[in-house]
Amino acid sequence: MDTEKAQKIRATIAEVVGFDANDIQDEDRFILDYSIAYNERKALLERLNAEFGKNLDFGAFCQLETVGAVLIAYLQ
Repeated sequence: MDTEKAQKIRATIAEVVGFDANDIQDEDRFILDYSIAYNERKALLERLNAEFGKNLDFGAFCQLETVGAVLIAYLQ
């Protein structure tokens, strides 16, 4: 997925997890690859919901373990 919207989602993820956007890969896992904490995951959810007009709840968002899963959820 290499659309402009997907790139914006990756950039938002990169800002929250502290990585370069070019290093964000679809198969990356939030907990294992980024060691994302609860508050970072919550902040990421809030930013993505606000930026992309979604209303995913925190429980559903936590089920999205990879960047690719988040991309699918926000590109639908």
